Amino acid sequence: MATKNQNDMVCVRCGCEISIVEEPSRGYVRGTTYCPICKDPMTQRLYLKKMITVDNICEKFGMQQTYSVRASIREKMYAAEKMFRNGYCKKAGKIGDTDVYTVISEDKQKSYVVTVREGFYNCNCPDQLFRHHVCKHIITVMFHREREGINPFK
Repeated sequence: MATKNQNDMVCVRCGCEISIVEEPSRGYVRGTTYCPICKDPMTQRLYLKKMITVDNICEKFGMQQTYSVRASIREKMYAAEKMFRNGYCKKAGKIGDTDVYTVISEDKQKSYVVTVREGFYNCNCPDQLFRHHVCKHIITVMFHREREGINPFK
C-alpha cells in the first residue's frame, strides 16, 4: 500500500520519495519501507529540509533528466552523503565573496578544493575540470552548506 512519506525516506537507487510499507508480496520484510518503482529498500534521508534532491541538482546545473543522468546523480549523492557524514568536508575559509571548502576523496589519497561564489560551484577534480559534470565533491559541499543553514542553490 502506498503511503505518505512521513519518515522522510528516499530511495538511493532511483531517488523516489513515495514509499510502500509492508509490501505483501513474497520476499519483502514486513514493516520495511520499499520504493514503489524499483522495489529496493528505502533509507532515511540524512537531512529533513529536503533541499538537495536529484530534481533540484538537475535543475541547478541545467542537466536533462534522463534515466542515466538521474542514476549518475543518485550515485554521486549517495557517495557525497557518506563523505559528508564521515567529516571529509571542511570549510577552508573565505576569499572576498568566495567560500572555499576542502573535500577529501573517498580513498583519502587526495584533497580537492571546491569554491562557491554567488551560487556557482567549481571543483578542481578531473570530473569537473575535464568533463564539466557535477561531482560528488560539489554535492558534499552542498550538504555542508545546507547543514550550516545556507541555501545550497543560491
